[in-house]
Amino acid sequence: MRRMLLSLILLASCGQLEWTIPLGKTQVDFQRESYECERDARYAFPGGPATVGANMDMQNMYLRCMHVRGYDLVKKQ
Repeated sequence: MRRMLLSLILLASCGQLEWTIPLGKTQVDFQRESYECERDARYAFPGGPATVGANMDMQNMYLRCMHVRGYDLVKKQ
């Protein structure tokens, strides 16, 4: 899971992607909800990602969780 988040952070830091924060939410809300989504994805795979496919499933679960909460990962303009 940490690798997945690191890859998302690296992509975002390269200027390619960024999270959109919904109106009415703060950076603190984003950090808390990101942690909660990461935790939920990690609990869904308690043994950790044993394969590349499982790692992708964890990443997709995290992204879907964030999307449901109103956040989107978009190309930086």
